Amino acid sequence: MISLASRFLTALWRGPISRNLGGAIGVQLCVLVSGTLSARLLGPEGRGYIAILTAWPSAIGQLGAVGMSLAATYFLSAGRISGNGVIALLRRPAVIQITVLTLINAAIILGYTFISGAPILLAACLSLVQLPAVLCADYGIAFLLGARRHGTMGVTRMLSPGVLAAGMVVLYLLHKRSITITAALIAGAAVFAGAVTLAVGIRAVRPIQSRRSLVVDLGVAKARKELLAFGRKGYVGYLSPVDSFRIDQLVVGFLISPRALGIYVVGAAFTNFARMVAVNIGLSSTPEVAAHATALERHRAVQRTLILACGVLTLVTIGLGLFVIVAIPVLFGNAYRSSILVAEILFVSGWLLCMKRIAVDAMRGAGEARIGTRAEIVNLTLFLIACGPLGLLLGGPGVALALVFASAGGSLVLLRKLRELGVIGRSGPSAGGLSPRPQDA
Repeated sequence: MISLASRFLTALWRGPISRNLGGAIGVQLCVLVSGTLSARLLGPEGRGYIAILTAWPSAIGQLGAVGMSLAATYFLSAGRISGNGVIALLRRPAVIQITVLTLINAAIILGYTFISGAPILLAACLSLVQLPAVLCADYGIAFLLGARRHGTMGVTRMLSPGVLAAGMVVLYLLHKRSITITAALIAGAAVFAGAVTLAVGIRAVRPIQSRRSLVVDLGVAKARKELLAFGRKGYVGYLSPVDSFRIDQLVVGFLISPRALGIYVVGAAFTNFARMVAVNIGLSSTPEVAAHATALERHRAVQRTLILACGVLTLVTIGLGLFVIVAIPVLFGNAYRSSILVAEILFVSGWLLCMKRIAVDAMRGAGEARIGTRAEIVNLTLFLIACGPLGLLLGGPGVALALVFASAGGSLVLLRKLRELGVIGRSGPSAGGLSPRPQDA
């Protein structure tokens, strides 16, 4: 038992997970500061409006990303394209993507504001810059991961929450209870982080030379088509509409009330740390797995990642489950006491969604881009079936229970697929197991 624990800690310390835990802890501390102060300044209803203004850009950006940044990470880390090559291939589609998605976001946000009569028109206008800023940051992070610059990636992920936390401290000291000022602060933090992250990412990948150039082999047009096709293939599985879009929060906000959403997001805020740990581990696992030369080595790298992630996430989840019982009343006040139940329920679904996210990211590095697609279809279907009845019956906790039900169903589907591929339950890849990369053939 002691030997097993020692091996676990050694692998954790030496692997990419340890390089990302510090960043995840930093991000969560910043989110905790900004979330606590905004909740106290704005109250449940105001906090709910801010959640709506931030949830929609996140959902639309995730939906419209179609895996382009994910494909960039994979092709760079697998040595199939140079840094300048991937920038050249992505420049035009990225500009089109950002422009179209920003217009869609503007139509939805402003439409909601006018139809609902919510007193947040100026705040809604300010929030429109979040989406292009977040997409720029995503590309910058993808480039850093492709260059295997995990430490730099962790630092850049802290920029936006760090600036936001510092700004919220100032607003709290000045007693500024304005939704508009808070929205302006969120937008400014996103723009700063997006610009810096993209610039750092571009600088990191430019020196990268490929072992086998996709552009030279296929030409620019066909190379771009293959890169985009790889991103689209597994995007549904990566995307996790229920998790990435925060559909549960949108359901609470529209089906119940902004006040109920304000209560719900406080409980959900404590799940962000585990989610951030999972995102960092998953994003790092893609290039780490892809860098291995053979299918067997990639298979073993996936196994190690899943075992370590399971241990880390279990400890984090148990610790947070105990922490929120005291933390929510102390940090947010008695008005948010009902958030405790929401948080405890969401910890269960959060663990399942985090493990799913890591498995999908690691398997993408092994060339299995579509592995999570069926699981996510099941996940989304079950949630849409359950969220309405449970939400109307039990309010926010009901929506959280629907998320647990859906996450469990999707996880069972993914578990079965991993067994079929020989990632779990077997000693090595089966005949129908991990797909070889083109250069392995």
